[in-house]
Amino acid sequence: MVNLKSVGCVIDEETLITYPVKKNGKADLNNGIHLTETCEEWNEALTHKDFMTCCDLMGKVMNIYR
Repeated sequence: MVNLKSVGCVIDEETLITYPVKKNGKADLNNGIHLTETCEEWNEALTHKDFMTCCDLMGKVMNIYR
């Protein structure tokens, strides 16, 4: 799991499922959403660093490299 601090989530590197991080610091594995199904507000809240992390992970999963 990779931490996306700007949106309070982690992302699974293989499935691209994002999970919110609970107050105890653990991922809420019952409330995952795929990266391609995130809302516009969530996407706009990503820092540049977190956005690039998501792009890199998606590229790796799809075997597409920048």
